[in-house]
Amino acid sequence: MVSHHALIDRATVRLGSLFVGGNGFFAQSVDAPRVEETLSSVSVSVPTLNGEELHEISADTPVGTLGVGIKVVQWCGADHPTVVYHHGNDERPFSSSRFSPNTFQDLLVDHADNLELNVVGLRAPFHDGTTREYARKMGELSNFAAMLATSVATIDGIVDQLEDSGPVAVAGVSLGGWVTNLHRAYEGTADVYVPMLAGADLGKLFTQSAYRRLLGRAGRENPTAVEQTLDFGEDLRENGTGTVYPLLARHDQYIEYELQRLAYDESDLLVVDRGHITATLNSTPLREHLLGVLAGLSSP
Repeated sequence: MVSHHALIDRATVRLGSLFVGGNGFFAQSVDAPRVEETLSSVSVSVPTLNGEELHEISADTPVGTLGVGIKVVQWCGADHPTVVYHHGNDERPFSSSRFSPNTFQDLLVDHADNLELNVVGLRAPFHDGTTREYARKMGELSNFAAMLATSVATIDGIVDQLEDSGPVAVAGVSLGGWVTNLHRAYEGTADVYVPMLAGADLGKLFTQSAYRRLLGRAGRENPTAVEQTLDFGEDLRENGTGTVYPLLARHDQYIEYELQRLAYDESDLLVVDRGHITATLNSTPLREHLLGVLAGLSSP
């Protein structure tokens, strides 16, 4: 019997497909190098982080100049631990609107006063406009790959800056979880990784899960190209470093548990009895998991 968690995921993606219409993911083109190759072509300079401030920066990428936001919402000092958080798909992480989904606010910002660490949020390229604008940009797989690579490069710049400071954790939900794992696979410079609702077979999310309803025409016609560009499970298993505290949802219809759990050792993995949507809308288990990891990071 299909759980109500799974049914909510499927209903949500059906509604999403009606909204995007012909502007599904990779509707126009799947011509793109692998994320790892794009990463080597991204150039981004991260400003010095030493206080609570929003930094709007630019990155040079194969698809042009992309804007990135870095927001320090709590700064305890360079000698303290730091968490760098990446938001989910189509979120507006620095928005104060209660009508916009915001896991950065729900999981960290609202609880920062209880944490003796630096809290830094990242806003990925293409996430400072409207949902329709974002959908149009995602019509090109090269834009999606560049977005991922730019986020990874920006996180790496932050981590490098804090190399001689306290320990650094990289965390994220859904899209942010994929970026967390990408950084672990290709940079591996953070001390701790907390990927939630994400794995390493990102291409198969679009081609094989219920999320394929949001895959546009070019993607549907060339599923192998999507998988070859975005899947990185082998690289993560061979090269992943740092301590990892992953979380998956057993009934997730997008980040499918049986497939995506292969990115992790079973002993490291926390599984919640939710779907993708129910895990993010009622985020208590995610928040408790993340804050528990961070509490250990800041303990003497």
